[in-house]
Amino acid sequence: MTNNKLSDVIVPRPKKLTRDVAEVLSMVLGSNYDALCRSAILHIYWQELEDAERKINMAKNNDDSKAFAHHVYGLLRGVQGNRDGARFELGIAYERESFEGARQRIKRAITVCDSPFKNK
Repeated sequence: MTNNKLSDVIVPRPKKLTRDVAEVLSMVLGSNYDALCRSAILHIYWQELEDAERKINMAKNNDDSKAFAHHVYGLLRGVQGNRDGARFELGIAYERESFEGARQRIKRAITVCDSPFKNK
C-alpha cells in the first residue's frame, strides 16, 4: 500500500475535476439537498472540514427548513470541538426531524455534547 490513508482506501476520494464539475452543476441546477448532506459527511470522514462546511451551507441555502443539514452541521461542529455550536445545530435538527430513527441518533449526539468529558 502507498501513502494512502485507510479512509481513502475504504471510501476513495473522487478526482478533483469530478468534484469541481459536480459542485458547479449543483449550483446551476438547484442541487440535491440530500446528496450535499451525504457529501458533507464524507468530507468530515476525510477530515476535509472546510469542504464539508461548504457543502452543508449549500444544502442550507437550498432548503434551511429540513433537519439533515443541521444534523450534519452539528456533527461537524462536534468534530471541530465546538460543543455549544454542535448542541445548537443538533437541537434545530431534533426539532425538525420527523423520522424517529434519526431523532434517536440526534438525541445521542446531543447527549455526547452534554457529557462531562472534555475534547482533547
